[in-house]
Amino acid sequence: MSNHSSESTLPPEGQHASITGVRLNPRKVCLLLAIIALGFSLISLLTQMLVYQAGSARANWFIPLIDVDHELSLPSIYSTLLYGAIGILLILISRMKFNENDCYRWHWLFLSLIFSFLCFDEGASIHELSSAPMEMLVGESGLPGIRQYAWVIPGVILVLAVAIAYWKFLISLPRHIKKWLAIAGLIYFGGLLGMETLGSIYAGTHGAKNITYNVLVTLEEFMEMSGLVLIFYGLLNYVKTTYETLRFRLQ
Repeated sequence: MSNHSSESTLPPEGQHASITGVRLNPRKVCLLLAIIALGFSLISLLTQMLVYQAGSARANWFIPLIDVDHELSLPSIYSTLLYGAIGILLILISRMKFNENDCYRWHWLFLSLIFSFLCFDEGASIHELSSAPMEMLVGESGLPGIRQYAWVIPGVILVLAVAIAYWKFLISLPRHIKKWLAIAGLIYFGGLLGMETLGSIYAGTHGAKNITYNVLVTLEEFMEMSGLVLIFYGLLNYVKTTYETLRFRLQ
C-alpha cells in the first residue's frame, strides 16, 4: 500500500511485481450493505409473523435459515462477515500506520484484533460464557431475564474502559470521520446492550415465543448490523480521505 502514490518503481530483475489499486465508493458500497441488512431483518420478521400471527407451520421450517436470532442463520453469517470485513480493513490501515511510524499505530492494530475477536465471537457466542459468573454475583435479584443479559454488565465495563483508552485516538480523527463513528457507535451499542437488555427482560416476563419479543430481537439485530455498516463506511471514508486508494503489491 502507498500513501498518495501514483507511481510505482520497477521490480528488481528476475522478479515479477504488480501494483493493484482498489477504488471503492464508500457510499454505494455501504448503501448496498445496509439494504441487505434491512432485507434480512424484514424477511425474518415476516416469517415470525407468519408463524405467530397466522399459525403457519410451513413458515416455521425457514426459521433456522433466516431468523436474525438463530445461530448460523443467514443474517448471523452476514453479521460475521461484516465483523470480518471491518477487521480486515483495520489490519490494512494498521499496516500503513506502522509503515508511517504513526503514533497511533498500536491503537489501529488493537482495534483490528478486537474486531477479529468479535467476528469469531459472533459465530461462537463466547460473550455468553460471562453470564454464569455474573449470575452468581447478582444472585436471586428477581430481575426477569437476567440469565440472558447478565453478560451486559461486564460488556458495559469493557466498552467504557476501551472508550477511555481510545479517547485521544478518537479526538485525533478527522471531524467527519468522528461524526460517522459516533453515530455508528450509538446505533451499534444501542442494539447490542440496550435492546438486548430490553428483549431479555421482556422474554423473562412474557416468554420468547411471541411476536412482540421477535420484533424487539429483530430491531436489536438490525441496529447491530446497521452500526457495523456505518463503522465500515466511516473507515472506508477515512482511507479515501487519507490515502485516496488502497494499493497492494503482488510479487
